[in-house]
Amino acid sequence: KQWYQRRVRGNVHCTLLMASRYVHSAAVEGLLPQSLSLVSKRFKTPIISIFFLGIETSVFTLVGDLNGLIDSAVFCRVPFYTLCCVGVFVMRRRAPDLERPYRAPLIFPAFFILVGIYSSLTPLTTHD
Repeated sequence: KQWYQRRVRGNVHCTLLMASRYVHSAAVEGLLPQSLSLVSKRFKTPIISIFFLGIETSVFTLVGDLNGLIDSAVFCRVPFYTLCCVGVFVMRRRAPDLERPYRAPLIFPAFFILVGIYSSLTPLTTHD
């Protein structure tokens, strides 16, 4: 049970870090209100974006369908993770001699690409 809780906490932490940076970047570019681009002086983190995401998530959770919220989040994220794995193949082809800190065996990104395509297309083809 503890390993599962650690994984869930780790996933939530990574998602929060990633999503808050998206909001922060959009605010810096002028696509969202400028106040969302503020950074904590002490920790150098986009604290306003983090609070905004916490409030937004709480509201969606309280007024909406939690399963729908989870499905939407996964449906929006998986294609981009899949494209990152495609990027592994592109970089191996375009810059084969580039020094890398870790060289993943190609079976892993290939498998994830297949799973990602399946996961992205399945909700579009299933009917309730």
